Amino acid sequence: MSKIWNGVSAQAIKNACGVKMVCPSMTDSQYNDLAMYIATARGNAALATCIGGSCNPLPAVTLSATTLAFGSVDVARQNAASRTKTITVTNSGQGTLNVTSANLTSGTQFTKVAGADTCTGVAVAPAATCSVGVLFTPTGLGTPVQDTLTLTTNATPTTNVVTMSGQGTNVLAPLSWSSTTVAASNTTVGSTSAALTATLTNVGGPDSASVVVPSLASADFTALTGTCLTVGTLAANASCTLSTTFQPTTAGAKTATLDITTTGQVPGTLTFSGTGLAQATAGNNAGGGGCTLGGADRPMDPLWVLMLGGAAFVLRRRLPGAKVAR
Repeated sequence: MSKIWNGVSAQAIKNACGVKMVCPSMTDSQYNDLAMYIATARGNAALATCIGGSCNPLPAVTLSATTLAFGSVDVARQNAASRTKTITVTNSGQGTLNVTSANLTSGTQFTKVAGADTCTGVAVAPAATCSVGVLFTPTGLGTPVQDTLTLTTNATPTTNVVTMSGQGTNVLAPLSWSSTTVAASNTTVGSTSAALTATLTNVGGPDSASVVVPSLASADFTALTGTCLTVGTLAANASCTLSTTFQPTTAGAKTATLDITTTGQVPGTLTFSGTGLAQATAGNNAGGGGCTLGGADRPMDPLWVLMLGGAAFVLRRRLPGAKVAR
């Protein structure tokens, strides 16, 4: 029986079956069919040597895999290469393999890659190959999904099935501010500070992230400028900037906060801060020395009283007819 199972030709099988107790009475055509069947069952090349004339060698299908596991795939990932796998079909027989179709059962989250099906409608010669590319585009999170790719051929069996599986995840691009607080030096009311600048960086991962920047809702800080206003999408490892200046309208501590909108991980609230200083006035002895004439809310400086009294004495002595008390 081992000789029959490992037969290399129909004639070899017939010779091994010389004893009728091993093989029943068979025609040469039946020996030919048996040789082809054994070769296919064993996964070997179908035998071309036939008894009593020529016979048609059979094709055979060998798949590179019967399952394609895509694992966890980011639903936002734009890199299609990381979501694509390929199944290779080899004609392991001696006859020409004709692939009638290569179809997905569902074809929703798993789809054939455009232009990557070299099997359908193709005659694959013995020992040659063809392939089908499959793209996984998950539409939901967490729940594993499956689909099947069925290849229909003229081999035996006529259909071969590949099972695909995968799961959608949401790995957001991590965004980060260079600092979440940017402070101005103390600034006099009506003056302008140096520029206050923060840098936003997509610090890793394979994905880009959209960036939308709102306006600053504060009268003490100027309108934002910088590349983050127009970048639109921040690629992996790329950066953009936002800048403003501090222009206090009144004295005291001031802040302005900012929260961007993004498809990546939110980097937290960005805060601009500064302290406004009151403007100096003449009544406040802005010169930093000497004396003051006083004001409505405080008495005249005593030095000024002495100076004004001395001036009045001198004038009285110099005026004609003035008498000065002795």
